[in-house]
Amino acid sequence: MIKNLLGTLLIAACLTIGLGGGADHGSTAAKPATASVARTKAPAPVPIGTVPVGQIVQLGFTDLTADVARKSHLGYYPRPAGAIFFPAVGLDGNVAVFFSSPTAAKVLVWIDSPGVDGKVVHAEMEVTVGTPGPPEPPEPPVPPPDPVPVAQKIQVVVIEETDDSTAAFSKVRNSKAIRDWADAGGHRVFFIDINAAKSAGGSWGTWAAKADGKALPYAFISPAAGGDVIKEAEAPTTPDAFLALAKRYGGEGTGCPAGICPKEKAVLQ
Repeated sequence: MIKNLLGTLLIAACLTIGLGGGADHGSTAAKPATASVARTKAPAPVPIGTVPVGQIVQLGFTDLTADVARKSHLGYYPRPAGAIFFPAVGLDGNVAVFFSSPTAAKVLVWIDSPGVDGKVVHAEMEVTVGTPGPPEPPEPPVPPPDPVPVAQKIQVVVIEETDDSTAAFSKVRNSKAIRDWADAGGHRVFFIDINAAKSAGGSWGTWAAKADGKALPYAFISPAAGGDVIKEAEAPTTPDAFLALAKRYGGEGTGCPAGICPKEKAVLQ
């Protein structure tokens, strides 16, 4: 078959020199408008099924003598990159087009031939090359950047029994270092007597109820903006120990949920 095709191509190459109109190899425009074309007896395109991608096939038009074919004009559109479009006059005197496309496409092939009374006769066929593959999948979404660590602001509520307060713990309550740390970081630290908290009611009463039965002074640490308690424990009895505990649960730039990284949680609690 290949030898026969090559032989046909060689013969066609010789005969195609005589095509007066020639093939439309240089034009990138769409097919000519057909509104003014006289639809007299037109040369009939030979139907063809789906053309395999990359395979050279012969497209034929019947009812074209060699004399008429040499005065005809052929074209195709769109023009796939790397496509072969080689028109020729075969030994039977009819126009043949050797065509191949390296990519799947739908190509319109047409011929304009001189008709009666000097009018142009137009015929065309659509050639389907291969089956277009599935569309390219969309690009995966770009993951959001890692969040910038933000120190969490906390509040520390210390419920105590002031009647039983010690001199050592009064240093915690009155510590300038603790106040400075809270002011600088937007944290809040409260010390309140359990009886006063119960009398005040509201959220203070809630904290007092949580501290009932605990060894006072007792501390609750939670997000300053509201939320669940992060840590509760007996309040440290020195300013340094109290401040160290508050800083560890205050986020201090870790950006971890609730101010605690998972790997630290077991240690801190």
